[in-house]
Amino acid sequence: MAERPVFSEHRKAMLALGPLQTLRDLLHRVALQGGDDVLVVEKDGNEKICYTASQIYEDVCAVGTYLTANGFCGKNIVLLGENSYRWIVSFLAITCSGAVAVPLDRELTDADLCKLASLGDAQAVFCSETFAPLALQIAEQNGCGSVFLMGDEATAPDAVAWTSLVEQGQQLREQYVFADDRLQGTDVAAIVFTSGTTGFNKGVLLTHGNLASNINSVAQNVALEDSTISVLPMNHIYELNCNILPMLYLHTVICINDRMRNLMHNLRFFQPRMAVVVPLFLESFYNNIWQKFRKEGSDQRMKRLLAISNRLLESGIDLRRVIFKRLHSYFGSELKLIICGGAPVNQRYVNGLTELGFDIYVGYGLTEASPIAALNTNPFAHPDSVGQPFAQTRVHIFAPDSDGEGEIWLQGDNITAGYYKDDQATKDSFENGWFKTGDYGRFTSDGYLQVTGRKKNLIVLDNGKNVHPEEIEELIRTQLPYVCEVVVMETEKEIFGSRQKIIAAVLYVDSDAFPGLSTEEIEKITKKDMITVNEKLPGYKSVNHIFISADRFQKNSTKKVLRSKVIEQYGEVFGKQKTQRGGVFDV
Repeated sequence: MAERPVFSEHRKAMLALGPLQTLRDLLHRVALQGGDDVLVVEKDGNEKICYTASQIYEDVCAVGTYLTANGFCGKNIVLLGENSYRWIVSFLAITCSGAVAVPLDRELTDADLCKLASLGDAQAVFCSETFAPLALQIAEQNGCGSVFLMGDEATAPDAVAWTSLVEQGQQLREQYVFADDRLQGTDVAAIVFTSGTTGFNKGVLLTHGNLASNINSVAQNVALEDSTISVLPMNHIYELNCNILPMLYLHTVICINDRMRNLMHNLRFFQPRMAVVVPLFLESFYNNIWQKFRKEGSDQRMKRLLAISNRLLESGIDLRRVIFKRLHSYFGSELKLIICGGAPVNQRYVNGLTELGFDIYVGYGLTEASPIAALNTNPFAHPDSVGQPFAQTRVHIFAPDSDGEGEIWLQGDNITAGYYKDDQATKDSFENGWFKTGDYGRFTSDGYLQVTGRKKNLIVLDNGKNVHPEEIEELIRTQLPYVCEVVVMETEKEIFGSRQKIIAAVLYVDSDAFPGLSTEEIEKITKKDMITVNEKLPGYKSVNHIFISADRFQKNSTKKVLRSKVIEQYGEVFGKQKTQRGGVFDV
C-alpha cells in the first residue's frame, strides 16, 4: 500500500531519531515534530474540536507536573472513562511522570471495577464525570483521597476538576521539572488487566520498553494512513498501543468516535482513512453493505460489478475504489485501511471487504505482547495466516507434532516480565525465558504463522484424539455464511451402553438471510447444511449435536465472545428436548 508523501516523510524523520525507549521519548518527539499540526479531533455536536501537537504536550506536562509535585511518582493510578482527548492526556501524564497507569474497562460492573482497583493497589483515580461516584468509592476503599475528574467542574466532593488540575500544573512548572530523562525502559508504565474471557483477570505488567518496542515495530514495518478513528475502548491494549500511541508518534490524526451507535455517522463526519477494529466490526461492515444492497434491490447488479472488478484485478488493474465509489461514500469516502485483531477473524469478511476496495490487515497478539506478535498485511493472498512475526518478536513452536503444530512461545522486548503480585501465574507462564501463550499454531513453508486454537479450549476425546474447536468453527462460518456466531464444545452421549465424549456446536443464525421462512424451516436447512460440513471433517471431528440459539452470545468490551459463558449457558441443553430458546438437533 502506497502512503501519502507527507506522511512518509514524517515517518522517516521519526525513524532517523532512533528507536523509542520510553513514552517520554514519544512525548518529546510529538512536540518536536508536531507543533501546530492537529493530532487529535473530537466531536461536539456538529463541530470538530481539534488539538494540536503542542497543546497535547503542554497539557500532558501540566498534568504530569501536578502529579510529580504532589508525590505520585511510582504510585498506581486508575484511569476510568469514555474515550476522549483527556483520557489520552491523562494516560501520558501518568506514565511520563513516573507513575503507573491502571486503565480499567468502563463496561465492567461497579463491583468488578472496585475489585480490580483494589488488585491494582490504586492510590489515585482519574475518571470521567460518569464515574465520579464510583471513583470516590474506590478512593475510600483503597485509603487514598485523590480523585481527578476529566470534566471541567468538580461534581464530586474532594475531587479536582480538569481545569483546576491543568492550571495548578502550569503554575508548578516553574518549580518542578517534568519529563526529564530519569525514566528507563525497564520502568513499569502500566498494569493492564486481561479480559478474563476464560478465567480470572490478571494484571499484566507493561514497561515503557515493552510499549515502546511495539510502537517502534509499527513505525518500522507497517504501511499506514494519515488519519484514523478510535472506536475500541482505549483501556484495551490493542486500541491503546496499536492505534493511539503509535499514531501520535507517526503524526496520524486520531478522530475519536463518541458513541458506538454513531459510528457510521462519524465515519462520514470525520472521513478517516484508517480504522483499528475487532472481527465483529468486519462482520458488521460487510453485512450492512449487503443489507443495503438488498434493500435497494441492487444486490444482483453489485455481484455483476464484483465479477468485473475481480477479473480486472487478475489482470493487474485495480479499479475497486472507482467501481464501488458510491459504496465508499457510506463510510465517509476516505476509509481505505482496516486493521483487525483481538480475536480470530472469518476469512469470508476479509475477502469480501477486500474485493470491495478496502485493504485489510489481520494481526495476532495478546496483552502480554504489548500487544502485536505478527501482522498479515495481505490476508487476501495469505488466507488462514496472521502473517510474519514482527522483528522484535521471536516465535518458537514448542513440541510440534507431525504437522508442525505446537504451542506458540514468544520472546522479545515487547513481552511482559510477568503479572502484578502474582508470582505463581508468572512462573506458570514462562519457560526458560519464553512466554507460553496458550495458543497452538504452526508455520507455513514460506514463514507465515497460522494460529490453530487455544490450549484451554482443546477438546481431548475418549480415543485420545485432539480437536481444536476453532478449526471447526471457522469451517462452519465459511460453509454456512448465515451463521453469525458459533461455539464448538464437547458434550457426552451414550454409545453402546457407555457415556462418550462427542462434539457439539451452538449456532446463532441470521434470520434475515432467510426472508419469509419460518423458524422450523431455517432449522431444517441448518441441520441439512451441517451434514455437508461434517463431510469435510474427519469422523472424530464431526459435529454430532447442534443447538440453534435465538440470542447472540455474551461478549466482553472488545466484542470477543466469552466462550466460557456460552459453554456454561448451553452446555447442559444437549440431549434435552427442544426449548423455547432454540432447538437441539442430532446431525
